[in-house]
Amino acid sequence: MAQDQNNNARELERVIQQPRSSVDSDADITRLIHSYTNYTHADLRNGCRVAQDQNMAANARLRVAMATERDRLDDQIAKLDMEMSIAQLDLRDMQRKTANGMKDSICVLLTRQWAYEKQRRELERRSFDGEA
Repeated sequence: MAQDQNNNARELERVIQQPRSSVDSDADITRLIHSYTNYTHADLRNGCRVAQDQNMAANARLRVAMATERDRLDDQIAKLDMEMSIAQLDLRDMQRKTANGMKDSICVLLTRQWAYEKQRRELERRSFDGEA
């Protein structure tokens, strides 16, 4: 098809360059022009179809790449959500343990304070009784 287009273009150029009296007829020039433009339009249509097909293929690849990236990001988000939930559970557990530990520590301190006060009272009682 490209060869025919080149041949028609050369023939058209040759006819245009000849003096008017040597051209057989206006029909020959019209036929050559139509033949040349028809090939050109056909080439343009085919080129547009090829470009459109390539564009659709590129768009399809882009959609697949975007979907893949979206899935990857969704997986990362889900993983981060899970890790955050675990961290929140760990934090609550630590807070509970700390609260229980503080209660235990307070109980130990109160018990010690009570024991010290008891010893102090005992010592004071002894000192007043003269036993110390």
